[in-house]
Amino acid sequence: MPAIDPEDLAWSGVERILPALNATLSAEEAGRAAYLFARGGRFEPAVKGRDDAGQPSKRWPKPLMVWNPEVGSRRHSQSGRFLSGTPRFFRPQLADGTPLNEAFKPAQWPLLLTSYKSHTMSSMSIGSDRLRQVNPSNRVRLNAQTAAQLGIESGDRVRVSTPDGSVIGVAECVAGVQADAIAIEHGFGHKELGAREHWIDGQKVVANPLRGAGVNLNDLAVLDPSRHGRYPLVDWAIGSSARQGLPARVEKLV
Repeated sequence: MPAIDPEDLAWSGVERILPALNATLSAEEAGRAAYLFARGGRFEPAVKGRDDAGQPSKRWPKPLMVWNPEVGSRRHSQSGRFLSGTPRFFRPQLADGTPLNEAFKPAQWPLLLTSYKSHTMSSMSIGSDRLRQVNPSNRVRLNAQTAAQLGIESGDRVRVSTPDGSVIGVAECVAGVQADAIAIEHGFGHKELGAREHWIDGQKVVANPLRGAGVNLNDLAVLDPSRHGRYPLVDWAIGSSARQGLPARVEKLV
C-alpha cells in the first residue's frame, strides 16, 4: 500500500488529522494510514472482483430466504389478494391496481418527483440558527440536460406541480439527478415551528421566517383517485405515504 501523495492529502481533508497520525505512528506508517483514510478503507483492484469463471470472487455463503410463508399467506388490505411471499418488483399503482402512469398521463405529468434527506438538515434541525448558515434552504434539483430542454437555469424561480398541489422554488441544475426527474430535499418550508408568530397567554411569540424557507414537500402530496374521499397515494407494497416517483411537471416563472 502506498503512502498518500500531496494531492490526495489536500483534496481529502485528511491533512487535519495528520499530526495525530504522526504522533503515534512512524512516518512510513502514518503515510499509509492517511492513504486509507483518504479512501474510506482498503479496496482490492477491480480486476480481482471476479474469478476465472466470471463469478464474484467474494460470495455470500449463507442461505437466502426466497419464500416467506408468513407474508405469502396474508392478503393485501386494499385489493384482497394474497401478498407475494417472494421478492417482487411492483410498479407504482393506485389502491385498485391501476398503474400510476395510466391514472396520471405522462403527456401531462412528464417528470417524476423524488425526495431525499439532507446530510445536515432535518425537519426539526431547521430551527438551529447555526445549521441554517450551512444549509439555509432547499432547491428544486433537476438534471442539467432536462433543465436545458425546459429552458431552466440554476437560480431560476420555478413552479413544481403535481396533480394535487404546487410550490414555488429555486432551480438547481446538476448532473446527479436522473433525467426527467425532480429531486427536493426534506426538512424545509415549515409553516409552524416558529415560522409564524403566535400569541400565548397574551404574550407574542415572535416568528422567525427563516424557519419557513424553501419548499415543503407535503404541499406536493398526491391523492389516490381510486378511493372515495381524500386519501393519500400510498406505496402499494408497504403502505406508507408515497413520496417517490410522483407524477409532476415544472415550469420557469418569469
